[in-house]
Amino acid sequence: MSTWPGLVAFAPDHHRTDRFRCGVEQLDVWLRAYAGQSQRRDAARTFVVLEEDRVIAYCTLVASEIDHGGATSEVRRGLSRHFPIPVCLLARLAVDERHQRTGLGRHVLRHALGRALQAATEVGMRAVVVDALGGASGFYRRFGFAPVDADGTTLMITVAHLAAVIGQTDG
Repeated sequence: MSTWPGLVAFAPDHHRTDRFRCGVEQLDVWLRAYAGQSQRRDAARTFVVLEEDRVIAYCTLVASEIDHGGATSEVRRGLSRHFPIPVCLLARLAVDERHQRTGLGRHVLRHALGRALQAATEVGMRAVVVDALGGASGFYRRFGFAPVDADGTTLMITVAHLAAVIGQTDG
C-alpha cells in the first residue's frame, strides 16, 4: 500500500486542477470552477492531496443541518423533533482516475472524518452526511455509512462512530 501525503487547504492560485479527472464530471467541475470561490466566501472548505503542484484527490466539508425526516433512526434517536439536526456535510470527495483503487480515497475519507470529529469537539454535530455521486455509495457503506433514502445515495454516520471508522480506514 502506498503512503500518501497529508491533505492541505486548497489554494486555487497555487494548485493545478486542469488535468484532474475522476470520472464524474460534476466533481471535476466543482474542483475547477467552484471550490476556490466557495472557500473565499467561507461557504466550504476543500482539502487536497498534491503530486507536486497538481491536485490528485480532494474533499470538501460544509456545516449543515437536516430535518428529522432526512435522518436515519440512529441519528434521530434522542433528539427533539422541534429543531433541525446539526451535521457535517461531506459535500465532495474525488480521486483522479490515475490514482483510483490505490487506497487514496480511503486516505482522503479518513482525513475528512478526522476533521469532522475534531470540529465536533468544538461545535455541536450529530452526524456526517454524504450524497454519494457516481455510484460511490458502496464505498461509503464499507465504512459504516447508512443509507437514508431508497436509492441509497444519501448516507450518514453518527459522530459517535467516527473514531472507529477512522481507525478502520488506517492501513
